[in-house]
Amino acid sequence: MKAILSLVAVMSLAACGTAKNDDSQASGFPGFNRPQPVSDDVLIFARDGRPVDGALDVVTLNRTEEGKYDLTHRHAFVSRMTGESSDKTEELAYGMDCTERFGNYTCSVDHRPVDGALLVLSIEQGTFGYSATLTSTYVSRQTGEDIVTTQELGGSLEQVLPAIDANIPPVN
Repeated sequence: MKAILSLVAVMSLAACGTAKNDDSQASGFPGFNRPQPVSDDVLIFARDGRPVDGALDVVTLNRTEEGKYDLTHRHAFVSRMTGESSDKTEELAYGMDCTERFGNYTCSVDHRPVDGALLVLSIEQGTFGYSATLTSTYVSRQTGEDIVTTQELGGSLEQVLPAIDANIPPVN
């Protein structure tokens, strides 16, 4: 009896085959599971917490005529202690190539032969929205060592339409 049950079990496993958990089954779909170039003219990720914590962060990627992206970061806040406000926008990178994979964005530009920096922007979806991080890598001319710096541009960001960003009022 045990021999018959074992034979039935082996035969049913052989008939079912084995399941693959990689993306080889989807190889017939072009671009599946591969980063895709970004084609949007403008990508904006923002968090306006001024009523609560006094901070506004806007990360903007503007497509240039060459098809590259320029990165700007707007940070505005009102100090609750002094009542003073600050609203500054700075261009952090230019000429970036951007890709999108599963709703996450990666942009990079390598200026190391000229300006000395490799810049990588990572915009990733999380539980509470997107987070944006800019990593800069360059070689110290004094020591010859790689210097890596990371700048958090914002967390809990939402992707917004360009028309909405134009209506965000300045900090007074």
